[in-house]
Amino acid sequence: MFMPWEQLNNQLIGLKSTCAIARLLNRTMVLPLLGQRKPDSEISKNWDFSFQVMEFSWHSMYQYFDGDGLDTKLPCSTISLSNFNALSRHHAVKCQITLDRLVFNPVAKATAVNQIEDYYGRILGYDIGKVDDSFSRMSQLQDSQIRAYFGNEEAKVLALGAAFWMYGFGRTQPYPLTRYENYMDDADYARMVGALDVSKRLRDLAIKATQFVREEYGSKFLAIHVRRGDYWKKCNRIQDIALRAKCFPSDQTVRNIILHEASRMPASKKREKLVVYVATNPGEFQNVLNSLRPKIQVIYYQDVFKRLDMTAPLDSIEAALLDIELCSRADVFFGNIYSSFSRAIFEKRESKGLGFHTF
Repeated sequence: MFMPWEQLNNQLIGLKSTCAIARLLNRTMVLPLLGQRKPDSEISKNWDFSFQVMEFSWHSMYQYFDGDGLDTKLPCSTISLSNFNALSRHHAVKCQITLDRLVFNPVAKATAVNQIEDYYGRILGYDIGKVDDSFSRMSQLQDSQIRAYFGNEEAKVLALGAAFWMYGFGRTQPYPLTRYENYMDDADYARMVGALDVSKRLRDLAIKATQFVREEYGSKFLAIHVRRGDYWKKCNRIQDIALRAKCFPSDQTVRNIILHEASRMPASKKREKLVVYVATNPGEFQNVLNSLRPKIQVIYYQDVFKRLDMTAPLDSIEAALLDIELCSRADVFFGNIYSSFSRAIFEKRESKGLGFHTF
C-alpha cells in the first residue's frame, strides 16, 4: 500500500508506480483513498506547494472510478481498502490493524515523515510503528533496485510513503524535462491507463458535456490546458529559459497557438467561429483571451458543466476528472509536458487513438 501524495493526478501516478512494484514483488496492492484539498482550508487559499494530509478530505476510489477496472483490469493484484480492513481486523488482536513496516520516500521537498504518520495513523486509523526514514530519494527505480530494496521483505504489509514516479517503467526522466516522455508503449502502463476509467456517472456526464459543446457551440472544438497561478512558483525555478517557457508558456504564446489552429481548423457549419475549450485555473486566465473573442468562441468549465442538469453537485476530484474527459474528446488538444493533468489527457487520448500537441 502507499500514501497518495499531492494533487489528484500525482496521486494516480503513485498508484501506477505502486501497482508495478506490487506486480514485481508478487504482492497485492491495497487501493488507496483519494484526497482533495478542503476548500475552506488555509492551504487552499495560500498554497505554497506544501502537502498536509489533514488539510485534505479523503474518499474511496470507487466513488470516482469504474469498479470493474479497479478490481480486474489493472496488471497487479488488488484489494479494496474496505476488504483489506475487514480481513486484517479479523486476524488482528482486538480488531486493531497494526503496520510494522512503513517506508518514507523523500521524493520531493514537500514530503515529510509526519505525512505517513497522519495518513496511516490519523486517516486510516491504524496502529503504526516507527517509520523507516533511512532511504534516500527513490525515484524512477528499475526492477533490480526494487528487488534489492524490498525483494526479501518479510513484513506482511509493506506501507510506502509517497510513490510519485517511484517506479521507472524501464526509463528515466531528466529534470527539468526536455521533452514529453511517453510511457504508453509499456504494456503494463497502458493497461493501467485503460483500467482507470471514470465511474458510470462521470462517464455519462462527460458524454453529455461533449454533446453539449458540439451542439451548442460547434461540431468541432480545440481544447488547451493552460496552468497558471501557483504553477509559476514551480516553473520559475527552471534556469533554462526555453524550458521554462515550455513549463509556463506566455499569454502571447497561447494566443498564437489558438490563432494558428484557427487558420488550420475549419469552423463548424453551425458557427463561424472556431470553438476553443480552455482548461485552466478558475477565473485567472479568462481576460487574457478576450482579444480573441471576435474571431474565436472561447469557452471554459463553467460554460459547459454549470449548464448541465446534474442530480448532485460535483466535488473537486469529479470536476478535475470531467475536465480531463472533455479535453480527451476534443478534435485537437494542446497541453503542458510538465503537468500531470496534461499527461492524463495525453494518455487518455492515446488510448483512444487520438493525437495531441505540446507547448
